[in-house]
Amino acid sequence: MKHAHAVIGLWSAVIAGCADVEDHSRAAFVQGVLVDDNRIWLYRDAPVVAEKFASMGRDRYDFMRGSVALHFADLERPTHGGPSTRFLNVPDATAVLIFGDPHPENATVCRTNPSAAEPEPPLTVEFVDLDAAGYGPWILDLRRLALAMSVLMADLPGCSETCRQNALVAVAGGYLDGLEPAAAVSIAAAQVSSTEDWGTWLTELFEESLEEGAEQKKVNRYAPEDVDGVRRLQLGPDTSLVSLTIDEERILTELTKRMALPTNFRMLDAARRLGSGVSSLAALRFVVLWDRGLDETTDDALLQMREVIDAPAFPGRPNRAMGVFSSNHLRVEQAAKQLWTRPDADPLHVTTRVDGLSWKTLSWTSYFQDVDHLDIVEEWVEGSIDEQDLADLGHDLARSLAASHARARTMTGLSSRSVILADIDSGGGSEALEVELLSAARSDLERLVSDHEIFVSLLETEGPLLGAEYLLDGVLP
Repeated sequence: MKHAHAVIGLWSAVIAGCADVEDHSRAAFVQGVLVDDNRIWLYRDAPVVAEKFASMGRDRYDFMRGSVALHFADLERPTHGGPSTRFLNVPDATAVLIFGDPHPENATVCRTNPSAAEPEPPLTVEFVDLDAAGYGPWILDLRRLALAMSVLMADLPGCSETCRQNALVAVAGGYLDGLEPAAAVSIAAAQVSSTEDWGTWLTELFEESLEEGAEQKKVNRYAPEDVDGVRRLQLGPDTSLVSLTIDEERILTELTKRMALPTNFRMLDAARRLGSGVSSLAALRFVVLWDRGLDETTDDALLQMREVIDAPAFPGRPNRAMGVFSSNHLRVEQAAKQLWTRPDADPLHVTTRVDGLSWKTLSWTSYFQDVDHLDIVEEWVEGSIDEQDLADLGHDLARSLAASHARARTMTGLSSRSVILADIDSGGGSEALEVELLSAARSDLERLVSDHEIFVSLLETEGPLLGAEYLLDGVLP
């Protein structure tokens, strides 16, 4: 018996040792991928990378936003342990133009400029951030959206397994609905208060868009008029706006020369914006106060100019090393033309290249309303939204996602709608898609929760840069 106990004790130690090796191996993988993904920023502005990592450590949703490279690197590994897909059987199914990271906070209510032909342009819902866009497997976008919804719902007290499952079923159904040629993806301003095509959350964003846009809420907040009726951008911690350096002023001047900005564009003031976004938090971002030359302030507006970051490496895409786009700014420009409901959904979206970096402009007005996961958490806790509202949001976002996929072309010029529908059929149809999405979302969420715990531990043991200081010092740890 003593010998048996000794063997059992030895075997337990071996198992524990294997578990330690596995834990350390996973921690090293998480650390390596995230350090490599942020290497470009480490050399330029390490403190901002530390700020990004701190944000990811505080909030699992922000960790999800900042770790898309980790998710995709995991899927690329043959031993990642997650469910395999029944789809991606049809040629070109891995070469669809996708957003790369269509989480809820990348969804924005948009309104193009009024015109004589369109005095009240429709409101649309677009995934406006195209930094991660490129050609890859269509199902990656759907899986990222399902993961993001799962992370969001995991932070809602009282949202049961049934609550989460119903919302994910709605995501699958919404995606299938959005592939239909007649999918409703826009709404006339006059119909906002009576629409039945959209759920509560996005309908409220439509209403806020019209109300706050008309009163210039954003420009009044960030550039209020002084006693002389003159606007200036408000610098300071409340706005996260800071003065431009001499080098930043030079870059901004060059940007205004090269970009196809509105007729009679006149820059009134400019500043750098800090701490916005998660994945792109370390990117250069300017806020410009501008008008069209009128003396009064009625035409004053804001826009953002932001450096475009690199797209992630999509798993499952063959010949990934062969470039499709010659630069990041042309990539997001082409993606907008195909993926958005209309190319001018954001009328200020123009791109260029300055100082070896790609840049884009974005409208920054209250007509553009973003989904905010913290607002969803707050309204859930207050009881203002329920399980059906979550399901409706998942359905609406997935429908918009699918409609975007459907209107684009694959890398070889085929109809993405036809390719995706044929691929869904090849993998077992709508029921198989729903079952796989539920399984993948559960697996992806479990992995993300575990990785977030590892990440927080790494911040404590390795420091605010995950031990990447040696890259800056040129000395191995």
